[in-house]
Amino acid sequence: MKIPQNCLAKKIKEHLFFWRGENVESILKQLEILEGSIAASDGLDLFELAYSIYLKNCKYSNKKLLLSIVTESVNELKTKIISAKVLLKENPKFIPARHALSGRDSNGIYFSSEPLAKAGKIAFLFSGQGSQRPHMFKELNSIFPQLQESISKADIVLKNRLPKLLSEYIFPSHASNPEEVKAQMEALTQTNIAQPALGVIEVGLLKIMKLFDVTADMLAGHSLGEYVALYASGVFEEEMLYELLEYRGSAIISSSKSDLGTMLAVGAGVEDIKDVIKDMPNVFIANLNSPVQTILSGSDESLDLASVKLKENGIRSKKINVSCAFHSPYMDSAKDLLFKKLSTLDYKSPLVLVYSNLSASRYPDDKESILSILCEHLVSPVRFSEEIENMFKDGARVFIEIGPDNVLTNLVKRILGERDYVAIASNVKTATDISQILNVFAQLMAEGFKVDLSALFD
Repeated sequence: MKIPQNCLAKKIKEHLFFWRGENVESILKQLEILEGSIAASDGLDLFELAYSIYLKNCKYSNKKLLLSIVTESVNELKTKIISAKVLLKENPKFIPARHALSGRDSNGIYFSSEPLAKAGKIAFLFSGQGSQRPHMFKELNSIFPQLQESISKADIVLKNRLPKLLSEYIFPSHASNPEEVKAQMEALTQTNIAQPALGVIEVGLLKIMKLFDVTADMLAGHSLGEYVALYASGVFEEEMLYELLEYRGSAIISSSKSDLGTMLAVGAGVEDIKDVIKDMPNVFIANLNSPVQTILSGSDESLDLASVKLKENGIRSKKINVSCAFHSPYMDSAKDLLFKKLSTLDYKSPLVLVYSNLSASRYPDDKESILSILCEHLVSPVRFSEEIENMFKDGARVFIEIGPDNVLTNLVKRILGERDYVAIASNVKTATDISQILNVFAQLMAEGFKVDLSALFD
């Protein structure tokens, strides 16, 4: 089976193999057939082989056992087939993929005998500030026009609002020394830059997911990520999202009389730290992220003092890579400016369930309530831990982080522990962009969710 020379699959070096089976023996038989094909051929085309196996197994939607493998080469595929066979033979009934192969150390092999898709739902989680970094998703941007088009659109929308194009902050020129690296990161971290930069990257990634027919049943975001979730649900248009995020950042900067403040990540739950910080001036609880992480907002000096006091009580803390004390009274003046902008918009009712940082529950449908939540959102604590718990109660079993790095993925794991779910990052620093995306698809397929790989081969 020949595939076009200019297809996406030919632009990348990774391959995704997928099998279905009625039982372990049927999957083992398919793996042995593939081993025979590899042994009998010197010039095996992995692109066409992966596609033919995918097409064949898509027909067997009633088969309950699912296996997927991500590989870069024939030799690596041979090694992973051996590993998969050993595990299948040793565990004929098998533990679901999320707590066996595909959990903490999948090595690109995913299997499930009890797919989450039977009753579970997919939730997209959009990253917030602190996750940004120069050249984020550069590889995906070179491959997928969906991301390129979103960045071009944001450049046009914001060209008269920023000193240079937004894309020049996201993809700066090569840094030749550590000082330039630091300067590029500082430029991107400015809140009126970081917010639309993360927004456009997440929108582009959302479009890539849609290209492969990966969609969500519910949505949430952390801080600015909530705006992207609302866009994804159809509450406002893409151009308005970029305009809003830049305006939100600029309102914070222009409303500040002097100190914008900063934020401190604390390695403990709010109940463990509230008595330690209760009498400290200019220290505010900003994010209730998980049972073992709370974020504080405040001035540099006050948070330095808080860090010392927390350390005295055996609690770790660390400043995070943001330029303002979000979700605190430091944002009160910016809230007034933001209200003027937000009140001019015509909001549509969410088409997909969106969960709120403010209430930890679902967004309402009416414009007045959406406006009220977004205005209070900037000055109120993010109740992320409760939010994830409520999404889980409502049926979310696969949480996919849409954005750079795996901050939210790790938070979900701390919140939900060993319950039956999967938390997947769409981007990690230890893997290439495309490799991680294929691993997301592989794990979804192993859990029985629909992923249309034909876009790779068209």
